Amino acid sequence: MQSPSIAASSCTSAGGGACGGVLAATPNDGSGSGGGLEEDQLQAWVGLNKLGQDLEGLVTSAPLEDCHFYSDAEIIVAEGVTVPVHRCILAARSPFLRRIFAEKQREQQRVDLAELAGGTGKIGRQALMIVLGYFYGGKFQRIEEECSGVTCMDSQCPHVACWPVIEFLLELLFVGSLFQVSDLKSMAQDRLLRLLPKTPAENVLQIAAAAAAQQGCEALQEMCLPILARSNTPALAIEKSLLAHAPALVRDIAQLRHRLGIHPVDAAEDKRWRRVYKALDSDDVELMGMLLSESNSRVDSVYALHYAASYCDRKTLTELLDLGLGDVNLRDRYGYTVLHAATLRRVPEVVGLLLGKGASPLDTTPEGYTALQVSRRIARNIESLESAEAREDWLRDRICVEILEQADRANPCPVFPVPMGERELLMRLLYLENRVAFARLLWPRECKVVLGLSQLDTTKEFSMEDTSSLMDLNKEPTRSDTDINSSLLQRVNALQRAIEVGHRFFPRCTAILNSYMDDGSFEHECIQNRRIPEDQLRLLAKLKRVTDDKQLSEAYQRDVEEHHNLEHHNFGDNACLYSN
Repeated sequence: MQSPSIAASSCTSAGGGACGGVLAATPNDGSGSGGGLEEDQLQAWVGLNKLGQDLEGLVTSAPLEDCHFYSDAEIIVAEGVTVPVHRCILAARSPFLRRIFAEKQREQQRVDLAELAGGTGKIGRQALMIVLGYFYGGKFQRIEEECSGVTCMDSQCPHVACWPVIEFLLELLFVGSLFQVSDLKSMAQDRLLRLLPKTPAENVLQIAAAAAAQQGCEALQEMCLPILARSNTPALAIEKSLLAHAPALVRDIAQLRHRLGIHPVDAAEDKRWRRVYKALDSDDVELMGMLLSESNSRVDSVYALHYAASYCDRKTLTELLDLGLGDVNLRDRYGYTVLHAATLRRVPEVVGLLLGKGASPLDTTPEGYTALQVSRRIARNIESLESAEAREDWLRDRICVEILEQADRANPCPVFPVPMGERELLMRLLYLENRVAFARLLWPRECKVVLGLSQLDTTKEFSMEDTSSLMDLNKEPTRSDTDINSSLLQRVNALQRAIEVGHRFFPRCTAILNSYMDDGSFEHECIQNRRIPEDQLRLLAKLKRVTDDKQLSEAYQRDVEEHHNLEHHNFGDNACLYSN
């Protein structure tokens, strides 16, 4: 049980003046003149402690439906999840929230933390529940437990200062600053200060950026300065992360590096590089080529691939790679390969693109980590899929890990014979269309990556958008409009490429699709595979019930027969199959 003196401190620190008055003299301060006074004080403390526990239970232990029933406001966190709260309690405990609630209409009591943050930080549900427990119960009882439960996906990591731990502490720092809870802000800052010597340089850069965006975090910035100056962090990465909020810190890091002789920079060379990078920022690969020719430079000499993998659009990186003028496994002057830069960016499409162009997943960073290890130490390990499914960051990081895991594994894709006849071609196309459609329903994020890697996401009929308006269904197609067989064959080949990419990088999804599309025995696969969430299991079961329907099966066969008669067929819902 918490001591009376600590409980009094917790109550008074968040603005609970009445609570502090009752506990001004605790049983341990020696102010009591008799046993009766001490007993009264103890009873008062026990009563207030019970009150805090009961109030905290409103948000931490009550069933979610009860929370929504008794609450009169909602807070929307980074994952898009709504947390029910009580305005009267939060308004009494936080002047900031009191002002926010006062500005809103009574029937519109929803607070979106992303809007309040204004792009300077984010707050997840876990961090919000800690500050709510403080507002309701008057103490930070769960912080140690919550921090110890935050881990990354690397089983070899001690989970002391990996990115998920640092990210969680930064969320606590931000929520303490946003809600004006000085105790929480100080606690998070102190813990970060203790972890800084053990923190990887790329995480130190994120800490410095977060500290620069908050007031009262000068100690964090000062401690980050020498660590970043002595690290292998590229100067351009430091500028892009810190220049907006802490230009003085960027200048101090550059000056310290100059004094120590670390990563010396030639002014003329740096100017030439930055001109090339500006062209890449404008997605102008042709201009970049002109600038390189003008200065007698090469793509590798300015590390253009590293820059594009870190900051540019995937289309720009693809154009640059297609030129074939750069070494995809080249190390920059800090010792990182292009794949390392893409892994730190945490964009699955870029990681998969580089692997497809021959990037080696076995090359290590100067610290001795492969790209897979780096990605695993970035991705948070979440046991509960229900809470993870709503979190885009977690899904993106997990896909990066999955792609890198399959990079050095042999996943041979079965070779399908080229359809010879018109009917065989049409049947093959319908099979591929259905397969891709199921994949989009079950794994939309993975499917988006696959379409991007196979360069189909920029083609209108292959995009994730509705394609029902691609063709006038009232107009009968003629062979003079297009070579139908050629169009169908091109589409079959394009879809086959996408399936091959999916087979290489997502064999887990491919196995389930195979079991469903080929023999229908997918239930056992799904139940055994714990990575498939319940909503996808229900969707698979629903799809099976639909496809097992006899009438639908007969209708499907009739549709095939109608499509086979190319002179007089009705396009129906598959009109997009015949578009160019």
